[in-house]
Amino acid sequence: MGEPLCRGELPGFFLGVIQSPIAKLEEFVTTKDPPFDLVADPEMLAYRVFGVEHSILKMFRPAALKAGFNLRGTVEGPVSRVPADFLIDSEGVIRRARYGAHIADHVALNDVSLFLETYAKRAP
Repeated sequence: MGEPLCRGELPGFFLGVIQSPIAKLEEFVTTKDPPFDLVADPEMLAYRVFGVEHSILKMFRPAALKAGFNLRGTVEGPVSRVPADFLIDSEGVIRRARYGAHIADHVALNDVSLFLETYAKRAP
């Protein structure tokens, strides 16, 4: 596999869409300093366009609990929102779509590294 991802490589390649309003998003960004850009989507338009689901059953799967999921803190939108990750190339083509099997399931960083090795070279 390729080199590990470096925090400096993530901006420009990653965009997180969060179901919180902009005020909550700004609060999060100032306290957590994520290594990529975030977009507030409190109306969950992107979630509907990409068919992101929410599921009480997936929320309580043992794998979610093992991965460290917990219900502490405030949640905007459905608490049972299941993550979905999309790797989209520079031409807007979805090269990988991963709909989580449980509430803490995301695309593996190795898959992201491979995607970047393959498609970042093609960026204009």
